[in-house]
Amino acid sequence: MSAGSGLRFLEANAFRDSINLPVPDVEDEASSEEVAKRIGKSLKTNTRLKKLVMARIGINNKGMRLVAEGLRYNHFLRILNLAYNRIGDQGAHSLSECLRHNTGLLRLCLNYCSIGNLGAKYLSQAVAE
Repeated sequence: MSAGSGLRFLEANAFRDSINLPVPDVEDEASSEEVAKRIGKSLKTNTRLKKLVMARIGINNKGMRLVAEGLRYNHFLRILNLAYNRIGDQGAHSLSECLRHNTGLLRLCLNYCSIGNLGAKYLSQAVAE
């Protein structure tokens, strides 16, 4: 699946309660960041989505920053699965900053996201507040 068709899938299903994003067939960073930018923008205004699975879609630390910007304002999403992305410590920092403001998220999956001790520290401090 191309990044464009993945974005169309997201937009077409924007009013569902749960979305499993298909794995895009992209390896370039620009396409991955465009996906993340559109997801972040959608999260700012979507009040119906309760569960979003973004596993294995190529989100990196820059993309996580873009998603986190939207997540910061979305208090309706309850479950977010980001497993198997290249978020890293910088992406974990972006995510931790939005978690300080987002009180709606109840479950967050970060398996195999290349998050080290520093990223884990950012996240644990945000959750503890």
